[in-house]
Amino acid sequence: MRGGLERWKRGVGSRGVRQAIAYALEGTCDAHRSPTSGADALEAYAEASESTVTRFVVASGRIGSDQLTAGGLRVWITGHDPITGEERGHQRLSPDADLLLDGTINHPKTYSIAALLHPELATEFEALQDRLRDRILLTWQTELNARRGHNGVFREDVMRIEVVELRHRRSRALDPHIHRHLWLNIKVLGADGKWSNLDSRVAMKLHTVINAEGELAARTDPAWRAALARHGYTLNDAGEIAELGGAVRPLSRRSAQIESNRARLIAEWSGEHGGSAPSIETLQQIDRRAWAVARPNKPADIDEESWEATVRDEIAAVDPNLIAPRAAVPLAASGLDAVELDLLAAQAVVDADQRSTSSGGRFSVFDLRAGAVRALSRTGVVAARDRLDGVIAEVTERATRAVHCVIADAPLAHVKAFMATATVRAKVRLAGRLDVIAQPGRSLLPHELHQLAHDEHVSALDSSQAAAACAIAGTDGLVTVTGPAGTGKTTMLRVTFAALAGQRRRMLVVAPTRKAAS
Repeated sequence: MRGGLERWKRGVGSRGVRQAIAYALEGTCDAHRSPTSGADALEAYAEASESTVTRFVVASGRIGSDQLTAGGLRVWITGHDPITGEERGHQRLSPDADLLLDGTINHPKTYSIAALLHPELATEFEALQDRLRDRILLTWQTELNARRGHNGVFREDVMRIEVVELRHRRSRALDPHIHRHLWLNIKVLGADGKWSNLDSRVAMKLHTVINAEGELAARTDPAWRAALARHGYTLNDAGEIAELGGAVRPLSRRSAQIESNRARLIAEWSGEHGGSAPSIETLQQIDRRAWAVARPNKPADIDEESWEATVRDEIAAVDPNLIAPRAAVPLAASGLDAVELDLLAAQAVVDADQRSTSSGGRFSVFDLRAGAVRALSRTGVVAARDRLDGVIAEVTERATRAVHCVIADAPLAHVKAFMATATVRAKVRLAGRLDVIAQPGRSLLPHELHQLAHDEHVSALDSSQAAAACAIAGTDGLVTVTGPAGTGKTTMLRVTFAALAGQRRRMLVVAPTRKAAS
């Protein structure tokens, strides 16, 4: 599953509340990122007062549901009981206060195309998402926790959570894109019977497990896989419906727009920073800008039958064979008895390790569990989800025993306290080698830097750049220079290169990308 988890904030003048109402009752998908004042949303809220949304209440492992009107939804979002209006715990009124977490159930696009072409598959796809939703709700209730006290010093287990579900059929560019939003209210009931705020940091770290559960459901759910086989469809290694892959890009106008925006923004950023490559944090900012630039307005007054006919015509124009009836195919599936647990555990470790680059090679039990779920999903097993719990637990346990814990105490499931053994060995070897070469020396003096790099603009360097150039071009065995993007590291290195060349020494540059190294 390719869904994310986003925070909804209260905003200035409770703008976030008004936008949430429009999002839920108007169907303005992704409206929570809009920078508008919220006046339009408030007007829409008044017009949509007769609409309702489904609220799920998950308490002690059981799921119940009811309907909330626009007024009830507004009360619920602001942290009150939607029926009685009773305040739930302490209210945070700052603009930066979290209101809810928005989790997306977002499957491959070929699933939406198949559902549009075949009513039976549409029904089965909705049922698949229902089962996945229930699994997510129960996982949230059992795995998440509340925070209490000053700066959230106390941790409290959660007995009850509440979630509103929103369903959407298309993207803003009118591409077929069936997906759901699960709004997890930030107010939760603790095991001690008191309302408090959810620990959103844990929820963010758990979401790798949630996404893995989506992939597992799509690949192993017996009813869904059998329905695909009856219509002649199979899944490829990427989890897409293989026979419909050719229709994805032509029907992905919004994705193509975002990709084009992203490429342009990265090129502009690199041009402004001397050809360097953006950091992970900068790329995240660029991704958000790419999403927001030239975002289409929400289509109004869509006729469902006309829209579906138009999309079918577009699919036929891509390839007439895509809409032709297909003969049923046998459902190829592996049995659970054929699963190699040690192999899956090794794959889970590799998965967690590959996703740990932003945390210095560290990962958590959640990361290992997600890796175990993803590894199991790719074995070809088709079985009811409850039958897979024991296998996932065993694989996660074996993976945990196969890695190195870097803290003394037993860590909580969300704490990134583990490293792959190979990563630990590499870090130890690297540290040893750095210790060997870290021989003391001296930095160049400013006049020496001017003499050795006379052809470069040494005078253009500021004091920190000059000090860094003198240190690197000096005789110390190990020098570390740090600085964020735009502080002139590349300019400093040009002078350093010249100073080293004047000493008949050379510089070797390595970087994450060829462009950055150049």
